[in-house]
Amino acid sequence: MCALEACAEDCAEVAEDSGEYIDSGSGELEREANVKAPELILFASDIDWKLFDANLAYRVLSLPAMMAKAKANIAFSFDQLSSPPDWEAGFEARIIEYSLIGLECIRLSNLIQLKYNLSRSVNDNKSTVERLTRARDKIKAIRQEAQEINAARGQREFASLSNQTQSK
Repeated sequence: MCALEACAEDCAEVAEDSGEYIDSGSGELEREANVKAPELILFASDIDWKLFDANLAYRVLSLPAMMAKAKANIAFSFDQLSSPPDWEAGFEARIIEYSLIGLECIRLSNLIQLKYNLSRSVNDNKSTVERLTRARDKIKAIRQEAQEINAARGQREFASLSNQTQSK
């Protein structure tokens, strides 16, 4: 398994982690992650990146920046958009961000194997892709439903205000 595939597998573990409720010390239960986020991907220093296709090398070398941005987005979601005990927006961001990173790692691994005629890895990555896609799609569905509920609520409030204005 190459570093990209290993990172994708770690991302799948994070994306499937819905956390567990732990005593926060004050007697209140708070949701905490069970799975540690993957570390930044570090590549061997002796790789001659000029031998790779420029676009492919750029995408691979962009992964650490992608991971740093994901961590910042997740931290923002926990700090600014979530609250105890559930930390819902933070966990949603964590699932989405690591799903996207994991899927990109699989895409890059597959591209490298195809472009440079490397033997396919023993792990075909199908189950990892399915796990990452399922986790991502679950959050997308939750967000879509929330948008629809909010849109319907907004339409009802607008109709109510319109009726109040017309009756005056």
